[in-house]
This record gives sequence, C-alpha cells and structure tokens, in this order.
Amino acid sequence: MPYGTPGVAVAASSYSSAPESSDGDAEASTSQHTPPLAVDAVFGARAGRRWRVRPFDNSDFAAIVDVQTDSFHNANPVPFLNDLTYRLFRAEVVDAVKQKTKYLSSTGDIFQLLVAEQVPDEPAAGAGAASDGGGDGTSDGGAASTASRGGALVGSVEVSRLAEPGVLQALPRGITEYVYVSSMCVRRSLRRRGAAQALLAAAEAQARLWGRTHLALHVYKDNTAAVKLYSDWGMAVVKSDPEWKKLLGDRVRLLMYKPVPSASGPEGGAEGTGASAGVAREGAAAAGSGGGGGSAGPQTTLLQMAVGFVFVSAVAGVLLSSGVV
Repeated sequence: MPYGTPGVAVAASSYSSAPESSDGDAEASTSQHTPPLAVDAVFGARAGRRWRVRPFDNSDFAAIVDVQTDSFHNANPVPFLNDLTYRLFRAEVVDAVKQKTKYLSSTGDIFQLLVAEQVPDEPAAGAGAASDGGGDGTSDGGAASTASRGGALVGSVEVSRLAEPGVLQALPRGITEYVYVSSMCVRRSLRRRGAAQALLAAAEAQARLWGRTHLALHVYKDNTAAVKLYSDWGMAVVKSDPEWKKLLGDRVRLLMYKPVPSASGPEGGAEGTGASAGVAREGAAAAGSGGGGGSAGPQTTLLQMAVGFVFVSAVAGVLLSSGVV
C-alpha cells in the first residue's frame, strides 16, 4: 500500500499514516471519553479455520510493526540498499503506529485499529464472547477483551470514518460519509487461509457499529490478486488514477466501493463470512494492498525522482539534437 492518509495489504497496497484527532485534544485523559464500540468477534473461513478480530491493545505494538513492515516494504534487488530501505521504512512504520495508537482513546468513534489472531481448533471455555451471529461483538475500544486470547497476531486492518471530497465525488449521489479500509495486512506465512476475509468482514461489522452503510478503499491496479479479492467480496471500481502516472514511476490506484450489507445478509454472519471470496485468491492479496490516499514511502519517492530525471534528460537530448534549443 502507499504510505499516506487513513486509507489494505494485498501484496502491495496502501499504508496509511496516523489519523488526525477529531477534537484537537489527542492528549486528553481517556477517563474523559466513553470507551468506543469496537468489533470483537470470531469469523470463519474455509478448511474450518476461525479468526478472532479484536481491537488493538498495547501488547500488540511490536507484532503490528513487524507485520506491516514486512507486508508493505518494497524489496530492493541490491542487498545493502534493501537493508537500508527496510530499516528506514520500519522506522516510519514505528512512528506511524505510535501516532495512530495515541489517538485511539479519543477517536475510537471515527478510527479503529483491529487485529486478527487464529482461534484454536478447540476454544477454551468462556471464549464465547466472540459473536457467531453477525460479526458485531464489541469490546471497550482497545482495552483487554473479555474473550480469551487466540494465537499470535497474524494481521491487522485500519478502519476510519471519512468524508474526503475526491472520494465522495466518485460514490453514488447523496453519500456524505463513508468508512475507509486501509493498511490491511497478513503475515506471509499465514496467507491463503482466510485471514484477510475475516479482516474485511470485521471492517464491515465496524461500519455497522458506527451506523454507517458505505465502504471504500484504494488498491493498486497491478495488484490483480487484491483487485480480484475485493471484487469477489462485492466491491466495484468507481474511479481510477490516470494511466500517465506510470510514466513518472508511480502506480495506478483504483477506488473501490460497496454498500455495507446488513448483519443478516449473505455476507453478514461471523462464522463462514465471505467464504465465496476464495481462500486461494485472498492469500495472494493479504500481503499489503488497499488504500491510503497519501504519498508513497521514501523508496517510491526516490524511484519517482530517478525516473523523472531520466525522462527529462531524454527529452532535452531530443530537443538539442533537433536544433530546437
């Protein structure tokens, strides 16, 4: 994912930076805020796997940094350059995650960072706090959950309430706000098992908790696995970046949209949600796709500068050889 404003990872998507506080008082004590509702539910997938998606808590910090860095870093074929860009990008992710988690207590009604973990085959007694009937189980917005923990953290997704004019213009007439999905990623070793589908289902459940009925995200056009995943999930392309962006070394993004189904709809149940999307396709996608609308990370910026320099030099050479200048 590109690195920018709240904007999922399916093998190269958009990574989003920290959201802004809605009340300008991000440092206020959490005691002054009512804990926001957040998804805490178990979602099923094919092959009998089950995934719990819950709100972030502080113990997840290191795992989220690892997963997001591995998912969104663009590898460089030159080993020493790859090591350098990886370290720089990881530092960027650390800073962004710190900023996002700092705002969670005061902006949980407009932004949530959700994490996924695999549920053991035989859950311990008392793990039933995760919902089986619609994916709208709730917890106290980042505090330790009442449901027992599953396995290690395997992925995450960020969900935000936004109203950016550039996006709204591409959505059906009359929509004034939408829920934006961004920075979705799954550990490479655990892809193709339905975790990304569980995260998508959780994003929809979070939208329903907020009382919102429209979902949107960005994804790179050349990330065909991710585009297929979202299309199978019911999302449709409503806008595309201009193709000339490729000439500048940039990647073309697609804006995808879907109305949020009701909890009782065909995609609403927690167990088995979204099975029609296809676990094999999801796996290829759950590595770093989705959607921020902001600028790319430092590695992409350097590439754009290099391509731009080569392009300008080539044009200047043509003009000089033709005697125009």
